[in-house]
Amino acid sequence: MDSEKLIYIFRHGESLEDTDRTVYERMSDEEIPLSSKGVLQALDLGSQMSGEIKSNNIQLYLSPSKRILQTAEFFTSRLAIDTKIDFKILNILRKQD
Repeated sequence: MDSEKLIYIFRHGESLEDTDRTVYERMSDEEIPLSSKGVLQALDLGSQMSGEIKSNNIQLYLSPSKRILQTAEFFTSRLAIDTKIDFKILNILRKQD
């Protein structure tokens, strides 16, 4: 019998785009990083989800933007050490205007 599969959907933490509207004058949308608060949000999400995720083999589907990749990095840093994480970066998941 196949093991149960669950899908969790979440967005990136707070980014500089949320706190500084002039950030687009200095960098492209893809380059915008998390704010300090966004880093803490991603770490907190990882801590919360570490009790929810029962599998030691997970897949993350990500857009290539910096804030998404940072969120994934901080999020996964709070998961169990033996968790195998497969990062799938998909251009189709880019922000659409």
